[in-house]
Amino acid sequence: MSSENEGSTSADSPADAADRPQDPCCKLYERAAAELDRLREVRVGDLVDGTLDWVKRYPGTGVTVAALVGFLVGRMIRR
Repeated sequence: MSSENEGSTSADSPADAADRPQDPCCKLYERAAAELDRLREVRVGDLVDGTLDWVKRYPGTGVTVAALVGFLVGRMIRR
């Protein structure tokens, strides 16, 4: 046995790492980190405008989300 190859596998090379599919959790983490970076650069007024545009496009979903948020806030305040 050669000691220079011990502990080294073909999966350790950078070329092989690029060929392997990424873990779904890593992809989700990377997307969340990118979204947080984007949100840090956005002003509050831009967030409000974006939210209002979204509610105008999807009014049913907007009302449902508002009702759920109101319910959860009410539950938190009651306790």
